Amino acid sequence: MVFESSGFRCRGFLGGQLLGELALCPEIEVTAVTRRESLLSPAAYIVHPSEFKAYIPKVEVIVNCAVDYGRDSQLSAYGTNLEWPISIIRDAAMRGISFVNLNTFYGKFPLATYSPLRTYSLTKALLQSVGAEIYEQSGSKEGQFIDLRIEHMYGPEDSKEKFIPWLLSQMQAQVREITLSKGGQARDFVYVGDVAKIIVLTIQNMSRIDSSRSLEIGTSKLTLVSSLVTLASRMTGYEGKLNFGAKANVPGEIGSSAADPFLGELLGMSFLSLESGLLKTLG
Repeated sequence: MVFESSGFRCRGFLGGQLLGELALCPEIEVTAVTRRESLLSPAAYIVHPSEFKAYIPKVEVIVNCAVDYGRDSQLSAYGTNLEWPISIIRDAAMRGISFVNLNTFYGKFPLATYSPLRTYSLTKALLQSVGAEIYEQSGSKEGQFIDLRIEHMYGPEDSKEKFIPWLLSQMQAQVREITLSKGGQARDFVYVGDVAKIIVLTIQNMSRIDSSRSLEIGTSKLTLVSSLVTLASRMTGYEGKLNFGAKANVPGEIGSSAADPFLGELLGMSFLSLESGLLKTLG
């Protein structure tokens, strides 16, 4: 999405949604950190990652939305997902500032088997363990390291390379046939706006959250990929052929994953249904 406030416009997926949700909280003052190419117009409270350390003493909580899937460069993914966040975590832990890390459900499963996202999963898993260790060794009793593991997130303005945006674009274009696997994988599909809301609730209720336990974001409901495809087909009025089983599953692909309901229940979160989320995604 594109978030705009006080002359600031920034393109992003979860980061943009999170900024929009934070804008509804007048008690929270936001300093955004982004790559220059993500900005659509200048703003006084935007800083480049290389300049951020000077701002750390002025903040109470840091939320890490940065992600690089490693599709173009493994080295770039290590820098974005691991090296830069660790340098920030060290300073934050020393100053008693809390760090909220946004992680992926892929980290719950063996990292070496799912090759398409191996680098991404590995770097995110390492950041979780290293970040927690840095805070533990710092001895600070003020700040805490909170790792939020997000299930299969979807929504408007997501990368066209991802499954749901690709699927919807194919259906809206009324292509003659869509080649798919059998679709037997079960996922916890969670709308990006709901993810942003629960992150804000986490920030507002940090004193109630036990950061030592697994904290997962999702509806806690499993949906077969084939069911998602059928629902999307009906909602888009797709008239072509859904060729289930024409593609083989990716070796090592995750069979089933759903969020532990603990965090959502603790914060009183109510999630959109998959149909409502897809409707918002379709616009």
